[in-house]
Amino acid sequence: MTELRVDQVSSLCSLGMRPLLMTGFLRQNLMEHFAEKDQIEDASLKDYLWKSSADSGILIESITRWKPSEAAARPALIIKRGAWRVERKGINDQHLGYNNLEGYDRYSTFMTGSHTIFCIALTGAECEKLAAEVYRYLVTFSPIIRRELNLQRFVVAEVGPLNELDESDEHFVVPVSVTYSHEDAWTLKPQAPKLKRIVLKLFEP
Repeated sequence: MTELRVDQVSSLCSLGMRPLLMTGFLRQNLMEHFAEKDQIEDASLKDYLWKSSADSGILIESITRWKPSEAAARPALIIKRGAWRVERKGINDQHLGYNNLEGYDRYSTFMTGSHTIFCIALTGAECEKLAAEVYRYLVTFSPIIRRELNLQRFVVAEVGPLNELDESDEHFVVPVSVTYSHEDAWTLKPQAPKLKRIVLKLFEP
């Protein structure tokens, strides 16, 4: 039975959502999923067990640490971050229409981003099965991932077409893309009052 076995990540989110945090979270989730046979849905993939040693049955890594020469005969999941975009919520991103009793200006905006997991294998059929395993896992647990990371949205956006890997004539690749959005909020606190003092001068006629 497939489970989401990653511990709560609230402590990791103390600085808010960051691109590197999402990369690490996806990698950790996929490693946990492929670490045990009972977790893997497709029976033909149950030998692709992830290990922290060099004899791991599947390579799961970020694109910044992956080398095409490491692909060899084993399948791989390579994680790459896409673009992050700012979605404006209002004028100057500022909260308007509330009683600002403290004198602090509050702001917020939405950040929308994406990550792609490249599923790599020696044959087209094997690659398609691997992509389906990843897609099914992410779709199934997307509500939990959204909640744990305090996101506004987390969805599988696309399972791309099967292609030959550019770096190798012997490997196929299928991209699985996820998109997500979160609120980025902050407060500006002035260090000095806007109006320090009022000086009244009387002029004699």
